[in-house]
Amino acid sequence: MGDAPMLWSGGGWNFVFDVPGYTFSEGEDNTTWGSGAAAGYFETLGLRVTTGRNFSESDRPKSGELARVIIINEHMARHYFAGRDPIGQYIKMYRADGPAVQIIGVSRDMRSATLRTQRDEYFRPAAIGGWSIVVARPKAGVSVDTAMALMKGPVKG
Repeated sequence: MGDAPMLWSGGGWNFVFDVPGYTFSEGEDNTTWGSGAAAGYFETLGLRVTTGRNFSESDRPKSGELARVIIINEHMARHYFAGRDPIGQYIKMYRADGPAVQIIGVSRDMRSATLRTQRDEYFRPAAIGGWSIVVARPKAGVSVDTAMALMKGPVKG
């Protein structure tokens, strides 16, 4: 995927169930927007990972598996980790009885789920298989026809 001429991403709403050292208040909104991030995602959008590291190819889950690592945005870091370093922490997401995921990085904030307000947001390595919402920005010199043909073809992972 590192040489792919476009960027792939898929997203959806999820819930945060457990954060060590954080106590949820009654009725607190624990929803967060999650996006799959392929190689080059942050760079293409003009974002950067400000703390920790970016995803590596070994972070990608196999088909049918949940991601084991995530990158959270600065908003989510302030919300759940005010005054604490989130890097290396494990939080429970996806399901209350599901496995914990490790935070490996913090990215700059952006508004991708809604333009109204900044929300907690996390990024997971793009999975192999399944479905995705496609955000495509062809590299310089790649025609629209070539980009469309690639999007219609099978995804190699």
